Amino acid sequence: MRYLVVLILALEIVFVSSLNEEKNLEKWMQRQMDHRYAIWEKMANIVKALRGSDNTMMGKIQQLKKIPQVTGYIGCFADDSRRHLPSNFIELRKGITLAQCRKHCKGYKYLGLQVRVQCFCGNRLIQSRYPQKSDRECNMRCLEEPSRMCGGFWRNSVYTVQ
Repeated sequence: MRYLVVLILALEIVFVSSLNEEKNLEKWMQRQMDHRYAIWEKMANIVKALRGSDNTMMGKIQQLKKIPQVTGYIGCFADDSRRHLPSNFIELRKGITLAQCRKHCKGYKYLGLQVRVQCFCGNRLIQSRYPQKSDRECNMRCLEEPSRMCGGFWRNSVYTVQ
């Protein structure tokens, strides 16, 4: 009987660990798909910008210049309840844009977009407490700007305010 109980416990452990591995694989696959979708969306926007009435080379170059550039992006950083960028927090349930957050954080050096709807402001990046992470960890698209990533859970997409 004792061996049967041990066998059942061992099978339970194997089953639970395989479920965890499936969940981790599923999360990894979702991050990969999100990343590929973001790249595809950027390329589609460039192609749209190139389709214009002016088919000359100079016309195409002028159209490319009109594509908004992501300026001031620093990277993806960890956060916690003490807050990496602790000043002037705002949350917009309908979603935040980089331009709205920049306007809100006027007078600060940095801004952070987090979980699609939050904007944080601050003047210092404390990388010893809040290290830079892979851009894949900032994997939530902004609700109002789906081509831009707006951080993640306890992750800030950090930009300069400019």
